[in-house]
Amino acid sequence: MFAVFLVTIIFKLVLRSNKIKALKKERQNLIEKISKSNDRKEIEMTPSYFKKICLSEESQSYKDFIKYLESIQYKESWDKSELTKIIELKNEVINADL
Repeated sequence: MFAVFLVTIIFKLVLRSNKIKALKKERQNLIEKISKSNDRKEIEMTPSYFKKICLSEESQSYKDFIKYLESIQYKESWDKSELTKIIELKNEVINADL
């Protein structure tokens, strides 16, 4: 009886450990995806990735990024200066909050 209890506990601990490792790996993959995003389509997906990794929406760098993204998001095309600025703001969020 004790052996069954012990095996059950060990099994649950192993499952939990594997789940935590998978979540950490998924988070790290999203952080890499955010870091590598350098074109409009990828950058427009960045806020959803920030939410998935539970990034604080209260940080100033995050607010600045979102505000600027909203100001240019619906333009037909972004010029080079807008793309450069949004990438800089994205990098500030990553460096400040991750």
